[in-house]
Amino acid sequence: MGFQPAIARIAATLPAVRQTLCYSATLEGSVKEVARKYLNNPVRVEIGSVLKPAENVELRTFEVEPDKKQELLEHLLGAETGSFLVFVRTKHGADRVARRLVRSGHSATQIHGDRSQAQRNQALRSFSEGRHRVLVATDVAARGIDVANVAHVINFDMPKMAEDFVHRVGRTGRASAHGVASTFAGPAERGDLRKIERTLSISMKRFRVRSAADAKAA
Repeated sequence: MGFQPAIARIAATLPAVRQTLCYSATLEGSVKEVARKYLNNPVRVEIGSVLKPAENVELRTFEVEPDKKQELLEHLLGAETGSFLVFVRTKHGADRVARRLVRSGHSATQIHGDRSQAQRNQALRSFSEGRHRVLVATDVAARGIDVANVAHVINFDMPKMAEDFVHRVGRTGRASAHGVASTFAGPAERGDLRKIERTLSISMKRFRVRSAADAKAA
């Protein structure tokens, strides 16, 4: 919400009697505060739904140990085609995942709250134009992402809320195209995963990533 001071300066120069419309990809708390402050008895018009992912997006869950998530991500990059948008929880996590991908030979860049607007724009442009196959992003920086033909969304870290899940997944399968969204769930995150499924009335395909101990036992 770094643009709030700019909104305040613009609003201060406008006439008291006016028509004002507020557009936002999502209506989270900070945006609701902007609407409350500058709109008078507004009517809300919602396009699409924040309550369920698009039906043309294939939803997968990989049950995987936390220390195996990077390896799984790189396996999927090798097994599937197209661009990947990877969501992580923190800016440090975004840097770490992107650096490891680059070291492994993948073309990856990152976008998060510590990067300047120019750096964000450059990363988004290079991803959109195909110069980087992978974009690693935090939720804070990803709200305005609108890139055509994202083949695969990866929830590397579990989203905090069901609405965040829908927003992330909505970056693929745009304009009725087919998309894939995969969620990596560690043992401690399975309860959060089930809660998201109950809230959204969805059921994801389950895949279990075998550990070395599992392989030995077999």
